[in-house]
Amino acid sequence: MTSAGDVRDILGRISTVWRLVYGAESRRRFAWSVVAVPRALAALPRAVRRPGRIGALARALLAIPVAVASSALTATLAFLVLINVLAYPFRGWLGLPGPTDDIWASRYADSWGGPTLAGAWATHAGLLLLLGVPLAAWAVRALTGLQWRLTGHPGGVTGAPARGPVAAARRRRVGAAVG
Repeated sequence: MTSAGDVRDILGRISTVWRLVYGAESRRRFAWSVVAVPRALAALPRAVRRPGRIGALARALLAIPVAVASSALTATLAFLVLINVLAYPFRGWLGLPGPTDDIWASRYADSWGGPTLAGAWATHAGLLLLLGVPLAAWAVRALTGLQWRLTGHPGGVTGAPARGPVAAARRRRVGAAVG
C-alpha cells in the first residue's frame, strides 16, 4: 500500500516532467529550431574571422547538420500536431489517403479509437501529445543545445535560450566574480 507522501512524490515528478516538456523553455527551443539553419549558416563567416579558424570553422560546419536535423524534427512534429490534434477530421483535405473526402462519413470504423470521429480524434491526439511531443521536445532541446555549443552563441536574444538551474548557477557565479 502506498502512502500519501509517496503519491505526492510520484505526482510531483510527473508534474516536473510535464512542465519541462510543455513549458516555456521547450517552446523557446522549438522557436530556436525554426531558425536554426540560417543561424548555423551565419556562423560560418564569423568562424572564418575568428582566431583559431580551423577549430571554429569545423564547429560551424558541424552545426549545419545538427541544425537541419533539429529543424526537420520540428517541422515533422508540427505536421503531426496539425494532422492529429488540430485538424484530424480534415485529413482528406490535407492530402492524406482516405476512402472519401467527406469528413462526416463513417470511415473511422477501422481507425484507432473508432468507430466515431470523436473517438478516433481523441485517440490520435492523446497518443501524439503523450508519446510523440515529449520525445520530440527532448530531442529538439538536445539538438539546439548542441548547436548552441558548436556555434558559440551566447544565451538570450541572439542565441539559444539559457534558462533553468544551470543558467541560474551561471548568473550566481558571474555575480560573485563581479561583486
